[in-house]
Amino acid sequence: MENCDYIRTVASSRQPDKHAQRLLAEVWEERALRRIRGPFQAHPSWGFSAVMPTGAQSIGCPDLLPFPEGECAASIAFGIEQLDASGGIIKVRRGEDWRRSHHNRATIVRDRPLHDTVNAFVQGARYLHNRNNSHPPIHLWGHDHEGAYRQLPTAEPELSYMLLITEEGITVWQHFVLVVGATSSV
Repeated sequence: MENCDYIRTVASSRQPDKHAQRLLAEVWEERALRRIRGPFQAHPSWGFSAVMPTGAQSIGCPDLLPFPEGECAASIAFGIEQLDASGGIIKVRRGEDWRRSHHNRATIVRDRPLHDTVNAFVQGARYLHNRNNSHPPIHLWGHDHEGAYRQLPTAEPELSYMLLITEEGITVWQHFVLVVGATSSV
């Protein structure tokens, strides 16, 4: 119910993201990799009609898919700008607001990876600086999360819809993989 209220409010008031076309291109790529399904008609309770996104006809997608029966939940996609040291945009990624859409409450975490803080690397550097050759070598490494991005399958795709607001209107998609890790955000 809370998700439905959120979607109705956002759908009636939110303007397209300034990176909407770039985000849509990313969605088409994700669809080709079978990480996303769509585009769909809007759920009847959301109070809007979905549109066929730009580029659909060129890949043989003539009609919106009918929205499946049953429970559903959606989040709103937006652009996240990654900036270089001088403030210039080097990359735009798609994010989704799972806090406001109430998705975070439905998340169950049974395990999570250990992430070293900068202190672990500082201690390693101190050890290397102070050691004499009689101590064994030390090995330090960091996790690369890029490999995990959009890789974990979602257990409940019916709760993993995404709305991308474009200049043409609102497009509706369904995730088959989690956008990031189990609960952490990038």
